[in-house]
Amino acid sequence: MTRIAAVILAGGRGERMGGVIKANLVVGDRRLLERVTGALTGADTVLVSHGSIDPAALDLLPGQIAIPDPPTPYA
Repeated sequence: MTRIAAVILAGGRGERMGGVIKANLVVGDRRLLERVTGALTGADTVLVSHGSIDPAALDLLPGQIAIPDPPTPYA
């Protein structure tokens, strides 16, 4: 059986949008993070890279695991 893992890049400072957490933006009554997760049906593991965002602010869904971005210079 094939096992599938997925990584969602949910970080980013949202500076051009006033500092909002882009993963939590609602589009068509669903958060962007939920929309992306919906496309990952069947993935065994879903990692959510949160950049400098507090992972608690992302309201991760069951089965999602928060991971920090690697320490690199911004940009």
